[in-house]
Amino acid sequence: MGTSERSAIRHSGDAYRSPTEIPAALARSLDFTPTQPSATRCYWATWALGGLILIGACVETDPGFAGTAEAEGKQHGSAGTPQASSGDGDGDGDGDGDGDGDGDGDGPDGSSSDGSSSDGSSSDGSSSDGSSSDGSSSDSESSTTDDTGAFAPSDVAGMILWLDAADEASFDTPNGEISKWIDRSTALREFSQPSDDSRPLRVVNALNGHAVVRFDGTEYLERAFDSGLHPGRLTAFGRWRITSTGGDRSPITARSRRGASYAGYMFYADSSDRWAFWVGDGDLDAVTGSTAVLNQWVTLAATQTDGNGVLYLDGQQVAAKDLPYAPAPTSPMRIGAGQTELAPNYFFVGDIAEVIIYEAVLDRNEREQVEAYLSAKWMP
Repeated sequence: MGTSERSAIRHSGDAYRSPTEIPAALARSLDFTPTQPSATRCYWATWALGGLILIGACVETDPGFAGTAEAEGKQHGSAGTPQASSGDGDGDGDGDGDGDGDGDGDGPDGSSSDGSSSDGSSSDGSSSDGSSSDGSSSDSESSTTDDTGAFAPSDVAGMILWLDAADEASFDTPNGEISKWIDRSTALREFSQPSDDSRPLRVVNALNGHAVVRFDGTEYLERAFDSGLHPGRLTAFGRWRITSTGGDRSPITARSRRGASYAGYMFYADSSDRWAFWVGDGDLDAVTGSTAVLNQWVTLAATQTDGNGVLYLDGQQVAAKDLPYAPAPTSPMRIGAGQTELAPNYFFVGDIAEVIIYEAVLDRNEREQVEAYLSAKWMP
C-alpha cells in the first residue's frame, strides 16, 4: 500500500461505517476486525511494508454519524506500543525553612485585621472541561499556549504578569537554583536573585507532571520598582501551597511605605494560618479568608478596586470587604518574601506553581476561565 493510501485511512474526513465501505484499492491489503460490539466500532488494520505497521480506527455505525475518530499506532520498538517516559526530577523537598514574620497573631505591619467574611454571594466556580496534563515529561513540561488546548490566560485582556513554573524557557537555573524568572506576558518582566544563598529551586515533575518553584524561608526573587505592576484596579491569581506553619508568609508583595503610610498589595498566609489579601491606602488592611492548610495546594484569587476587595479560594468567594487601596509609588516587587520597602522579611515557605495578574477587575466569566485553566493544569 502506498503512502498516499495510508494517509487516506488516517486523515480522511470520510466516514466509513464498515469495512465494506472502504475503497477497494485500500481494502485489498487490509484485514479489518471489529473490537467492540457497540454503536462505535474500532478496527485494527495491519499490513506488511518492510515491517509490521499497526493502525487503529474507531468509527460510528449510527446513521447520524458525520465524522471519524482516529488513533495512530507509533513505532517504539514494537508495533503500536509507546514507550513510557519518566520525569527527571522529584518533588519531595521538605520545605523545612521557617518564616521570619513576627508570629504574634497580627498582620504584617503589626496591626490586627478583622477580615470580614463573605456575605454569601459566592461564585459557583466552574470546573474545567479541558484535559489535564499527562505528566509525561521531565524538564520541558509546557508549551507556549496552555494545557487545555482551548484557553490561555493571555486570552484575557489586561495581563501584566504571568509567572509559570511549568515553562522551562522562563528560567535561568544555574545548578538548579533560579537566578531569573521571566514572565510570559508580552511585557517579559524579569524577577531575579543575584545571591546564590537566596535563590529558590525549580523542582521538576513535582505537581501533575509539572515543575514548581520551592522557597525554604530564606529565598526570594525581586524586580525593581515597575509602575506597570501597580495598577489602580487589579485581579491577581496564585497557585501555591505552604509547607510550614506560623508567622506571616508572603508569596507576593508589591507594597511601599513612607513613615507610617502604606500603599500597594500583597498575599499572605498570616500568623493565624489564614489566607489573606492585604492592601494599603495610608493604613494596611486585609480581606481574610479560610484556613491555610499545611501542604494543601490552593488557587487563590483577589480582585481590588480603589474601595473594595474580594477574595476567592478554589473558585469560591470566601470574603469581601470595603478596602481602600492605592498603588505603591515606590519599592520593588518580591516573589517569596514581603516588606519590600526594607530588607526582605515575611518569607514564604512552600511551593509556587503559577502567578497571574491583570490590570483590571475581571468579570465573573473571565475569572472562572482563568481558575478553570489553573485547575485543569495543576490538579492531579
